[in-house]
Amino acid sequence: MATKRRPSSKKPHPAKKWRPGDMGAAAPEKRTRHIPPEIIALMKTKSLVPFCQESFYEGAWHARHAIAKKAIAEAQKNLSRALSLFEHYDKLIQMEASPVPLFKENATSKTLAAIFISKKMLMSNMPPNPPRPPEQILTSSQPTLMNGTFTPFFTAENQHDLVIEWLREISLQDYDAIAELGSGYGRNLFKLYCNGGPAGIPYYAGEYTQSGLALTKLFAALDRHVPIKPVFFDHNAPDLSFLKGAKRVLLFSCHSIEQVYDIPLDYFEKLAQAAPVVTGVHFEPFGFQFGGTDPISLNHRAIMANKQWNHNMLECLKKAADRGFLSIRHMAANVISPQGGNPTSVAIWDNAPLRGRN
Repeated sequence: MATKRRPSSKKPHPAKKWRPGDMGAAAPEKRTRHIPPEIIALMKTKSLVPFCQESFYEGAWHARHAIAKKAIAEAQKNLSRALSLFEHYDKLIQMEASPVPLFKENATSKTLAAIFISKKMLMSNMPPNPPRPPEQILTSSQPTLMNGTFTPFFTAENQHDLVIEWLREISLQDYDAIAELGSGYGRNLFKLYCNGGPAGIPYYAGEYTQSGLALTKLFAALDRHVPIKPVFFDHNAPDLSFLKGAKRVLLFSCHSIEQVYDIPLDYFEKLAQAAPVVTGVHFEPFGFQFGGTDPISLNHRAIMANKQWNHNMLECLKKAADRGFLSIRHMAANVISPQGGNPTSVAIWDNAPLRGRN
């Protein structure tokens, strides 16, 4: 006769309520049921780097490294497919960062913890009543909004596709080198090359973070014909010696100068002297720096001050023009719609090597 098991006197631990931002934790199952198990596992990883303004993306790219490797494996090492898969998986997740103690015994030592939280970016979850009129949904550069979460800024297709198209209109065949300053993992350069950019010239991926450079190398290694060369670049101390020997150079940036509160006053003067012929194209959020008092400018100025993002790009550009280092070919404020109140402005300039300089 079997004996009855005596019930345990221990009370079960109450289930811990999950909150967005919990370190190393995935969301409840109901939020992750549409996401591949491997991605859920990757969400539980975290990346610790020094907590400061310039190093935010050090954690961002490092935390995405495992997802890049997964995309490459699934794409069977095909570059174009790997990049598309990487962007697809990046839309299924959301990286958040928060300062946490690096050591338990030293609660004052802070780090940036990059963690993954799942989110629904599926057509089946689209709200029945779009928050904007249909014509705006197709033309606005705002990233897709699903259940209150945005896709990562750098995966907003319409904004970045527009950047690529504008760059292609600048007669790229006229240059013997192209460099992006603040390139992240190289997305813009890969897209530019794979969508008909000139072959036979180097594409320099100038990036501050070591994790961003590592991701660029990881993707570039998939195709030996892709001429993308990762190089270190710091907006705080611009060094363009990697362009030595180039005669005609196209430099561009996209929401990268944005991240640096104060660029050096001679920043554009140094860029203009990188080669005998230099064209600069900048897709940056500097529209509020014109001093407008309209609601968009006032809101934008407050956002940039709160984030401690750049506030002197326009000043430095005008200074370089006034001193004869460059001439401004085109400048327009807030030409690409706001992303959370952070509209993109555009500046295009050419160096002026024969003009007098004060």
